[in-house]
Amino acid sequence: LGRRPARITVAVDVADEVAPVAAELGLIPAGEATLMSCALDYAHAEAPSGRVERVVDAAGLEEVSELVAAAFGLDGSEILNGDLYDAEGADGWLLRDEEGHAVSSLVATADPDLLGLWSIATPPAAQRRGHGQRLLRAVLGHYALEGLETACVIATEQGAPLYRTVGFEPAERLRVWMKR
Repeated sequence: LGRRPARITVAVDVADEVAPVAAELGLIPAGEATLMSCALDYAHAEAPSGRVERVVDAAGLEEVSELVAAAFGLDGSEILNGDLYDAEGADGWLLRDEEGHAVSSLVATADPDLLGLWSIATPPAAQRRGHGQRLLRAVLGHYALEGLETACVIATEQGAPLYRTVGFEPAERLRVWMKR
């Protein structure tokens, strides 16, 4: 796992079986989260998407990493893999403010059937201004236009209301373990 943050999430109904393995790996219990899913449709694509951009280089990936670190109180710059922008099916996304500063980010992994959303981050100073929702709608719309039909995200209690505003519904409760 190196210096990167790490977590294991499993369905609550099998969590007791996984607990010894998580402990053996040096992971500690970190509560629960909700797996949420959303049917993608073209209405997502109609949302405002100005100032939303796909990460295409190391500088953009560094901006995503900085936003994730600021949003979740993490240290270090090795938050995401350095070659994410070259990975098949994986994309980083940024939302910029009027001055061009990155204010919200997310990582998406797509295959022909499913879109996974990760590391959705808006630092505390920029929250409650619609940045996360604007970025999320634009990215969901992008993938809907590419033909994907379903998206999923592992939501914290704080993040779940944002996901509900764009159509996500709870699918499963998860138990979470984090790196010490």
